[in-house]
Amino acid sequence: MAKTVAGRNVDFIILAEFDILTGSSIRCQYPQLTSIDEGILSELMLPDGCHKRKDDWTVFFLNRPGADKLKLRDSVPGDSTKKKKGKPEQASATTSSTSPTPTTEPTSPQQPKVVEGFVYRFQQEAAHLGWRMITQTPQRLKIQLSVPVRIFTAADPTTPLLEIARNPLLHVEMLEECFIGLHDSSTTALGFRFDKDRKDVVKELVSHFTTMASPEPVIGQAFLYCLNRVTTLLDDSVKRGAKVKALAICSTHHYIDVFRPFIVLTLDRFFACNDVGIIAELFDALNAIDLSQMPKLTDHQRLTLRHTQSTNTQATKKFATSIMMPIAANLTKKMPVYIPLTQFPDEVGDYQLTTLFRKFGRQTMTIFNALLLEKRIVFLGFNAGNKDASAAAADACTAGDVCAYVLAALCMVCPPLKGLASRAFPYTNLCFLDFLNVPGYVAGVTNPMFEEHPEWWDVLCNIQTGRVTVNPKLTDFELPETLDDALYDDVEYYMNAHYSDDKIRYLFQTYTQHLCDMAAGEELFPSEEVQKKEEKINEGRLTAWRACSSSQQYEKDRSTSRSESKIPDKTVYQSIRKLRVCREIPTADIQQLYSVFLSAVKTTEQLEEFLSYFPESDGGLYPLAASLFHSYDAVRSAAASLFRRMEGLKPGVTSALNPFLSLGLQRAYAEQANARLSRTITMTAPPVGSHQ
Repeated sequence: MAKTVAGRNVDFIILAEFDILTGSSIRCQYPQLTSIDEGILSELMLPDGCHKRKDDWTVFFLNRPGADKLKLRDSVPGDSTKKKKGKPEQASATTSSTSPTPTTEPTSPQQPKVVEGFVYRFQQEAAHLGWRMITQTPQRLKIQLSVPVRIFTAADPTTPLLEIARNPLLHVEMLEECFIGLHDSSTTALGFRFDKDRKDVVKELVSHFTTMASPEPVIGQAFLYCLNRVTTLLDDSVKRGAKVKALAICSTHHYIDVFRPFIVLTLDRFFACNDVGIIAELFDALNAIDLSQMPKLTDHQRLTLRHTQSTNTQATKKFATSIMMPIAANLTKKMPVYIPLTQFPDEVGDYQLTTLFRKFGRQTMTIFNALLLEKRIVFLGFNAGNKDASAAAADACTAGDVCAYVLAALCMVCPPLKGLASRAFPYTNLCFLDFLNVPGYVAGVTNPMFEEHPEWWDVLCNIQTGRVTVNPKLTDFELPETLDDALYDDVEYYMNAHYSDDKIRYLFQTYTQHLCDMAAGEELFPSEEVQKKEEKINEGRLTAWRACSSSQQYEKDRSTSRSESKIPDKTVYQSIRKLRVCREIPTADIQQLYSVFLSAVKTTEQLEEFLSYFPESDGGLYPLAASLFHSYDAVRSAAASLFRRMEGLKPGVTSALNPFLSLGLQRAYAEQANARLSRTITMTAPPVGSHQ
């Protein structure tokens, strides 16, 4: 698995390229090897047919469970082709893009890089002697860029003359052109001199020593989200008349879409200069982005902010910061970075569920159920060349398009379900079929051969035709045709009314929550008749879902969420559901509901969690405000007390109420004030018949 470092914005940057002689290969992995099979990485970064398009994007994930067992397949049944896989020019740190000179040894995945140069020593007690070589005779020494750094002679490459360990007191500086000075708190310093045409090695050694001066990183194997761009540049000077290169950024953060402009700029720079040194510049720039002030929202806060429709809150849905982006040699430009705050870890990128629904229509419900019940799903899109080349290719599907459909599909059930990204393969191909061993995978492919192998999938979604095919051998996926008609009709209505993608996601995610609550026996219904009907029609689906791993994970997440809840009374959620769903609630029961709410909501944190159950996209506070018009004054008073409590904890919380509801709230406040005044007058008035 790829080792990750806590606190970084980006863990790896990978550069890949395609050569007609050597095939797909990894040119560079920075700041160190990912330990992932380079054949797999190159296949994920250089998708099938990428040479036919000017550019394309792929998304892939690393460090998923069992990833260390994944291997690249050289061939597949029925496929006579076999991609070449070349070895990388270098595998870890930055180096020159030109052919290796005698002063630079090639590296392998198992071996740290070694460079050659002259090494000197300066001792304060013998300052009059100046810098002296550490060997008795002048000679180039081999410098192994490891931790610790080891220095060898050419005659004995196994026994180090000197080792330099990690040390937070290390200080590195350029004393002259291509001459590096290194010292700590001792009286001895070391110097490293290189030929003037080896500035790339100088830069690399400075970076390596700087890293060694940093505190020991906290190493882990966190799930990595990777965004990759591949570009084809026409060039008559090379075979086949084009250069194909790809750049991927790997991060533990799911909001990888924010890296798109920086990938484009850096890849364009690389085509211009062919210097992998710019990869180190990008890595440093991205990790210099300050996220220390970015709010760390709870799930409830995310949901509340997501569904707040006020114009004033739109800007708060993203965290604004900036990056000093390298755009040329010794030149940087300040560029803005906007990080979404309302996305969940399984919501990767800004992909539209509305696009998925338009493509597959009613068959989207089949995809929804396949996701829920962990069936093997393949999204297939043919690679038919450049979309802009001709009208015939207008419906061509790139690898980036396929990724978009896969990631959009996850948003139908995430949230409330979690962890689906770990079984998603937004782009894959015939050279990497180990994903077939992952239960309930969701994969995106661009090779039509997948359609010819129904043993590989349960549900095939053909993006070209808009057709969803269920494997005829799948016997445990027979659902009533009208099962999800209400959801489909709602989605179609809001789509036609041009509602945002957030609204469409909300409809699917709320429906998923409804099914989860039914499976847990916690759902409320408008009537017993509706309950019996719903339970009967969903019996098979709920029984199947309870046996899925996502159901077991949901139970764990629900238990954790409740234990971490700011609201100690666990009946609050049920009380809210009762208020929203039930048609006729006895007056005494309504009063009890508001008593529960008033007892539960006493702090700002409790209010934020409470408000997450009243999203503005689904009526907002209307279910509560409706009680302001109840026929019993005690209910109106209880509702007014709750609104007064909320206003006290979060001023302006009632500003989203429409004028009619606002008028009802003001009237309820006035009734409360009059009632208090009447009680005061009654208490202070003299008895009848008494004299002053």
